[in-house]
Amino acid sequence: MEKAAERLKYWLRTVPEQFGRLSETEVSERPMPGKWSPKEALKVIEKIPAEKLSSPCVTGNQETKSLQWLIDDYVEHMEYHLNRQILKNNV
Repeated sequence: MEKAAERLKYWLRTVPEQFGRLSETEVSERPMPGKWSPKEALKVIEKIPAEKLSSPCVTGNQETKSLQWLIDDYVEHMEYHLNRQILKNNV
């Protein structure tokens, strides 16, 4: 979990520093109703006790995954969009 939180912190720092596209407001805005902003996700991720990371969760397609897997998947998904869309358009 700490690894995922550190990766999320990295992106929250790096994207605005390097590309100046995302303001504090944009990083804090929810992308869609019912979705969390990266800052909200980070606050939640950092507060999850280590002993809860192995808790099973059922995904939207009825697969059972650990909470740690869901956290890592969220960060990987965000990194994918940053690398493919945001960073690609700024280099």
